[in-house]
Amino acid sequence: MTFDECASTGVDLKFIYDFAGDGNEVKAGCNETRVYRLSGVSSSVVTTLPPATRAFDAVVCVGQAARKECHNWHIVVSENTGASVGEVTPASRRVAWSSELDLEGGSGQVVVNGEAAAFASRGRSSGAVQGRRGLNRVEAQVVEAAGRPGTWRFELDTTASLQAGSVRVIAGEVALVTESAIVFRLKGKPGERVVFSFRTER
Repeated sequence: MTFDECASTGVDLKFIYDFAGDGNEVKAGCNETRVYRLSGVSSSVVTTLPPATRAFDAVVCVGQAARKECHNWHIVVSENTGASVGEVTPASRRVAWSSELDLEGGSGQVVVNGEAAAFASRGRSSGAVQGRRGLNRVEAQVVEAAGRPGTWRFELDTTASLQAGSVRVIAGEVALVTESAIVFRLKGKPGERVVFSFRTER
């Protein structure tokens, strides 16, 4: 497997690898190749593998001054199927919310960062998607409504890396904002839209 971090930008970057996820960190160049086999990790190719399956959790970090950004990779080596590789999303990047739509005949749709969408029925519902480091944007739209006023509440306290007090209103009539929640007033019309943002710390 080749780990390529050469697209990283900055001054005096340091590239740090933990190829097997065992705490043994190696400083090297921005592009490093390692062979993952059942007996371990090496920089050379082997032609035979003993019959078994083995998993590795590699960590690749790019450091600049006191800052360090890391990516985690889960690598599984099998005699029968070869190797499979997948990037592991840290829990800190997970954006989770609960929604309470108090609107007669109401339903809605929630879109996070313009990409991930979730359906919200009347009453309480919840969702979770992969978020972004820093600023995240949530857009919610009423799909069905009976024409009577109501409210739509969003709670973000299940987002582990939420920056307390970072919730900001972008569009919609706000009834309440706390460190981890926001409540909008609704007129009860299909197509009604509310938008807010928040920040994550990692």
